[in-house]
Amino acid sequence: MHHFPAQPWSRRVALIWTIVLIAPACSVDVQDGIGPSVPVPNVTGQATRAGDAAEDLEVDLRRAEDAVVVDSTSTNGAGEFLFADVTLGEWEVKVSGDEESDFDSVSREFTLAHAGSLVVLPDMDVNAYGTVLLEPQDGSEMPAPDPFQPILFRWTLPDREVSWTRVRVYDAAGRPVWASEKMVSEQAVWNGLGNEGDYDGRLVTAGDYSWRLKLGFPDDLEARVDYRGLVLR
Repeated sequence: MHHFPAQPWSRRVALIWTIVLIAPACSVDVQDGIGPSVPVPNVTGQATRAGDAAEDLEVDLRRAEDAVVVDSTSTNGAGEFLFADVTLGEWEVKVSGDEESDFDSVSREFTLAHAGSLVVLPDMDVNAYGTVLLEPQDGSEMPAPDPFQPILFRWTLPDREVSWTRVRVYDAAGRPVWASEKMVSEQAVWNGLGNEGDYDGRLVTAGDYSWRLKLGFPDDLEARVDYRGLVLR
């Protein structure tokens, strides 16, 4: 899969139509009878930071089913990005923040249902709008939680409308251990009982873990705050 550097909107549209129009007229490779492959941009969008264009951010195109990255690019001076030759199916675009005031990343899922169609994604704002993880602090050590001594996760909500928040805990290998319910809240309580994968229905044991906060917004944008380490004794 190929990608093109993003262009200002007017140039972006012109570029797409130019490629589409000239593709049938490409010269044929007389040696093997096959003409050159012309990648056609068919997924485009813009990354912003509190309404301003966000330049030079990493953008990944991932399969929605398993988050496997199939292509990567960077935003241009206008915050725009393009992906070419994206095939039919369920996809996710992930934009990584690079400033202290940014989310670790934001993502948006989409479906490419028709060959030859152009998907223009809504803007993807990486600004965290004041979202801060309060506790446990990164690298905190504490007793392994149980129903009598749970762990309290706390954070501040962003200064914009939120549809839901969710905490997830992972083991040292990155496997999910527990996830809170999706709700609009500034805290979540974990009683130590896992509810994901091999941990489902089991009390957590001592070891190294990590946790992170994920948020959903009314425009279907999802955001992630960076991981924090957690040592359970």
